[in-house]
Amino acid sequence: MTADEARRKFISGEIKAEDLAGDPKLLAGFLILMKEYIDGLKHQINCLNRTTYGRKSERFVDPNQALLFQSQLEELLGKVTEMDEKARAQAKKKRPPPPPPKGHGRKKLPEDLPRMEERIGIPKEERICPECNGEMKKIGEEVTEKLCKIQLIFVRKIVREKYACQKCHEGVLTAEGPEEIVDRGMFDRSFLASIIVSKFKDHLPLYRQAEMYKRDGITLSVSTLCDQVALEADLLEPIYQRIRKEMLERPWIQADETPVLYVFGKGRGKKTKRSYIWAFRSGKDLIFYTWSPTRSSEVPLRILKGYKGKLQTDGYGGYDPVFWSGQVVQVNCMAHARRGFERALQSHKEYASLVLGLIRILYDVEKKLPEGKTEEEILARERIRREKSVPVLDLLKEWLDSHKGVVLPKSPLGKAIKYMLDRWEALTEYTRDGRLEIDNNGVERKIRPYAVGRKNWLQFGSEEGGRRSAVLMTLIECCRSLGIDPQLYFWDVLDRVGKCPASRIQDLTPWGWKEKYMAQAQEEFDSWRRKAMETVKA
Repeated sequence: MTADEARRKFISGEIKAEDLAGDPKLLAGFLILMKEYIDGLKHQINCLNRTTYGRKSERFVDPNQALLFQSQLEELLGKVTEMDEKARAQAKKKRPPPPPPKGHGRKKLPEDLPRMEERIGIPKEERICPECNGEMKKIGEEVTEKLCKIQLIFVRKIVREKYACQKCHEGVLTAEGPEEIVDRGMFDRSFLASIIVSKFKDHLPLYRQAEMYKRDGITLSVSTLCDQVALEADLLEPIYQRIRKEMLERPWIQADETPVLYVFGKGRGKKTKRSYIWAFRSGKDLIFYTWSPTRSSEVPLRILKGYKGKLQTDGYGGYDPVFWSGQVVQVNCMAHARRGFERALQSHKEYASLVLGLIRILYDVEKKLPEGKTEEEILARERIRREKSVPVLDLLKEWLDSHKGVVLPKSPLGKAIKYMLDRWEALTEYTRDGRLEIDNNGVERKIRPYAVGRKNWLQFGSEEGGRRSAVLMTLIECCRSLGIDPQLYFWDVLDRVGKCPASRIQDLTPWGWKEKYMAQAQEEFDSWRRKAMETVKA
């Protein structure tokens, strides 16, 4: 009987510990495996307790306390800390004077908002001085401004003149109307833009939007609003595909995925099933989503087909086939590697705290790096990482190698060490390329809109609903990253996309549109809005 068989029989109650007393080697192996099993159970209990009652933050507060027990590492770590202190002192000398403190109190309302003046006077018979009975004179005014909101919904009435010949009574000439987004459609582009922004930026489900319009006396069915969303997504699909093409031309991409339910089947056979939204990010301005009913590697293989560059992901194996061609360099996420040690704090506090302290130094270095927009900044990032991060990583690698055989492989700490060592080259790739980031948190933050949205709309109504959501959310999030008002963007682009040739579609991507059309669109939109408000007032 092996030690593992003895462990299984002991857990199931078939044998007792006393039955193994006659074989010291078997008993020793049995005890090691049982300790590993008990540590695993304790780790599960700690994780469940933290999930239920504990904090969600993974922040590690005090790394220095953990380093006291490692005298041989203190000396090496001291060198890194000394470099850090010198850099901090140097930065302190060059630090600009602090900005003046921000004032308190209420901010003034924007001057460009329209004002509706309401004057409150005092009747003449009341303007009598109570002391001398003389007539009071006006000495000034006290002005109070209150912010008001009225949802302005109106009908755009288009009147086209018609002419006919009175002599021969042949032929009718009708004035040509504006181009329609949808033939004989009842919605203006401003209304269509509002539907998109309300659903995908403000996360208002379409049935809630229908209820809001009903309060204003406008009855719209949910199916009608669904049809409009489908129409807009299909119309904007070429821009979405252009964003994917531009993403594949960039030198590095981050990727992540999140589950979302969707409805499949018809009639009484309808069921909900798990699907996935995949997010791809390159730089701070480009975010690309795609929907898939599965989490298989087919999705990144299809989206990244022909890509040559660097792909940063977490440890999910679904991305591995992308790297098999040798055209894509694998980059892993330090935050995910760190997470294993953070979870091991309960069972192996000293060891886990030591590693977390070293990783914290790596993140402190990242905070001081230039942004990396220019070639000079990218080279500066590489140089600083070589000087400050690489020595810490060398120290960390030495510690991991020396302790991988000391702790139990299946313990939380053993798993964390194995995870980091197995991905060491991919985890340290960021030090060799100044364009890269230390972790995958940038794309994980771009998953948040879906995490917030699914609490409101719960699920996609169909596979097509998931696909169209990815199209519109891609445009919304690119606009958000670039500081573009999505309402203005969709108002303008919905009018342009039907007339734009395929060779110029890059001009309608959020960054292309911002450079070429945004100023003009803002001027036209403000003029149109002023005219509409004046008409409604009249």
